[in-house]
Amino acid sequence: MTDPFVTEPPAPVMVPLAEPRPPTPAEAAVVTALVAHTGNAALRAQGESVTVVSTCSCGCASVGLRTDGPPLSTVDMLALSGLGRDDWFAVRASHDGTDVVVHVLSGRLGELEVYAGDGVAVPLPEPAGLTDVEVY
Repeated sequence: MTDPFVTEPPAPVMVPLAEPRPPTPAEAAVVTALVAHTGNAALRAQGESVTVVSTCSCGCASVGLRTDGPPLSTVDMLALSGLGRDDWFAVRASHDGTDVVVHVLSGRLGELEVYAGDGVAVPLPEPAGLTDVEVY
């Protein structure tokens, strides 16, 4: 039975920044490393012009991304998606129990997610330590 006086902590949400900022060197390096696994030149170009527009409320290293680069076509999106989608795919890697994921939404880099469990704040791993990289 659920105790009505016990509340769950709020789910983490992305909090918009007052002003977009350039990615930190560590953020840029991880995005570059993950995007390189797609072999897509347009996506690599987006990674070079990416800005950070939000951060996660839980304090983890996840950030929302925006790029002014041209979006990938739905044909490219479909070719990269392991799930047969033309609107979304991701590049995922892991490091010591932490998942690091770049989400591509509607043809554009949309998020760098760093996840080790709900509400677990973890630092961004070094690109050299990332293993099991997959595009899906």
